[in-house]
Amino acid sequence: MFCPACEAKMGFTKTSAKLASGNVASYGGYECRTFSRSGRVSCSSHRISENNLKELVLEHIRKMAEKLAVDETGLLETLKAKLISGYKAGKSEITKECRKLEQQLFQLESQMERQYEDKVEGFVSVEEFFAFVNEAEERRSVIESRLDLLNQSIHEAETKLNDIGKWVSLIKEKSTLHEVDRELLESLIDKIEIGERTMTVNGLEQNVRIFYKYVGLC
Repeated sequence: MFCPACEAKMGFTKTSAKLASGNVASYGGYECRTFSRSGRVSCSSHRISENNLKELVLEHIRKMAEKLAVDETGLLETLKAKLISGYKAGKSEITKECRKLEQQLFQLESQMERQYEDKVEGFVSVEEFFAFVNEAEERRSVIESRLDLLNQSIHEAETKLNDIGKWVSLIKEKSTLHEVDRELLESLIDKIEIGERTMTVNGLEQNVRIFYKYVGLC
């Protein structure tokens, strides 16, 4: 779970309160870690009780199951269109960056060849040559790592397009549950963003966004 304002992970907190009966009740919840450490100087109050979060997740899963029951084909077409649109836009930007990085690698290789020739001709010292090589190798490592990451992101996007059926099966399966457990979260939920609670004309409201595995935000 994350805070959408500062992108920090939400931390679990537990508080206790004494009831009128004299018993002590414990309440668990999640709060932005940045706000917990520094207060409103660094972030605003993003928090939610554990029980409210569980109810919200189950309710959202059931709503998705209801939509599938009413018009599974239409919902799947909408999700696929969203994924394809995001995939095309993302792939276009990634392709541009990959080309720039590949050009930088080519230029780096050319520079290393020239430096080697200059060393052989005596234009640069051995120490200068190896200093340049070490710096060039570090730069090459950074570029290659970035290329690997970009190619991995393309692969993950393509996998999502092929795995929508898994999301459908999981939604149908989990919609009958009455409790949120670790297995449900790990199999179906990618991340959850907890918005700040705000007072509106309709009362206190909070924007909580659930990102599912395979399809993202629904």
